[in-house]
Amino acid sequence: MPRTLLLFALILFTAAALSSTALASGKLYKWVDDKGEVHYGDKIPPEYAQQGHTELNQQGVTIKTTEGVKTGEQLAEEQRKQQAGADEKRRTDELAARDKVLLNTYASETDITQVRDRKLAVLGGEITMNTGYSESLKKHLEDIMQQAGTFEQRGKPVPEKLQKDIRESKAQYEKYITFIKTKQAEQDAIQRQAEADIQRFRELKTGP
Repeated sequence: MPRTLLLFALILFTAAALSSTALASGKLYKWVDDKGEVHYGDKIPPEYAQQGHTELNQQGVTIKTTEGVKTGEQLAEEQRKQQAGADEKRRTDELAARDKVLLNTYASETDITQVRDRKLAVLGGEITMNTGYSESLKKHLEDIMQQAGTFEQRGKPVPEKLQKDIRESKAQYEKYITFIKTKQAEQDAIQRQAEADIQRFRELKTGP
């Protein structure tokens, strides 16, 4: 018999002998070594005890699979994937909820624009009113600042009452300006939201 065939037959005989011994003991384990080679035996070598393995019955059918101990990197990757999946599900659920509200709230694109226009009109009225207040206060502030400047030009101290009026007027003027900017930002947000709602409404009504 050629040497190559003899060596092959010897390997098969050894594997069969090991399997027969393991099956006779009632347990047969299957594991993979560091080189990726599959092994069978009635005991798992200590150096592979922490790795994953499979337990077979006497018919060679898998009856139990044990996962190996995972490294810190593997655990971190699993956690990252789980978090990514949870985030994606949350986004999907939120989109579905928004779509439901959108369809239940509006019957047409016209409804969306009408609601938008009403909200913009309310904010526009608040902006106009506070702009008027701020302009009046600005004029008052200019007048009292001029009065204070007159006292300073004459080398006289500015009266405390006038100083207080200047401080309070400046503070109130800044409040008006901040309020107006806030309402203008709200208008911009409403406009953008309405545009997005109309676009999404069209997609939901026309389909993919």
